[in-house]
Amino acid sequence: MRRRLPRRLVFLVIAIFLGVLLGRWLARRPSVPTATPPPPVAIEDGKTIDFSSGRPVIQDDTATLEQARRDMEAATANITFAPTMRPGSTAQDASTPTPPPATDPAP
Repeated sequence: MRRRLPRRLVFLVIAIFLGVLLGRWLARRPSVPTATPPPPVAIEDGKTIDFSSGRPVIQDDTATLEQARRDMEAATANITFAPTMRPGSTAQDASTPTPPPATDPAP
């Protein structure tokens, strides 16, 4: 008489065999390359940083900075803000500054 192996033992051997195969496959698989952080860029007065090439390139571009400053000053030259008035107050009360309205914090 020939004796058969119990089913549980057969399934256990198959599971161990598959686990070893999976472990070897994972070990041989090429690793995923990790992204390297970009190098730090020193911020200097009067210089611009150009990222258009994919790398930070520091340029001495004083003329462009001055033109941008003049453009911003020209754009904001005619902007004025009228004093805010609370409902029910008079124009004389408008000369005193009013605090901004309180907002409820988000829950």
